[in-house]
Amino acid sequence: MHLTGPFILWTLVSLSMILAAPPENQLLLHETQDCTGKVYLAKGNQPCKNNCGSYLFFINRTCWECNKTHQEPAESCVRCSKPALDHTWHHQDCSKPHGATITVQEEMPPCTKCQRRFWAQREKMECRNCHTINNSMTSWRSLCNECSK
Repeated sequence: MHLTGPFILWTLVSLSMILAAPPENQLLLHETQDCTGKVYLAKGNQPCKNNCGSYLFFINRTCWECNKTHQEPAESCVRCSKPALDHTWHHQDCSKPHGATITVQEEMPPCTKCQRRFWAQREKMECRNCHTINNSMTSWRSLCNECSK
C-alpha cells in the first residue's frame, strides 16, 4: 500500500518526459542532445558522382543551430542508376521511387521552454509514386512561436 504512491508518481514523471522529448530520429541529426535548433529541409542538385553528366535531386536536412546535415538522394541517375536509393521507407509495391518535399500543418510535442503544445508548418519527404512519408526526413522545431522570439 505504501509503495503505490511513489510508483504512480514515478510513472507520471516518466511518461511526461517521454511525451516532452522530440522523436528519437530528430536527435540523431544534432551534434548534442542539448541542441534545440530548428531542423529544416532544403532541395538541391548535385552532379552524379560517376561523372556521367547528369544532375541528381537531393533533399538535405539541416539544423540551424549546430549546422549538422543529413543528405538523402531523391532519385537515382537516369544514366548509371546510382546512387542506390533507400527503399526501406517506400511502400513494398513502389516501382519507381522518387522523393519530393511536402508541407503539412501538424501539432508538435510540448514546447521545450513553456511546455505548451503548438501547431507548426512542417516539411516532410514523400515519395511521389507511392506517397509514403520518410519519417527520418522531416523538419522539426522544439520551441513554440512565442518562445522562439
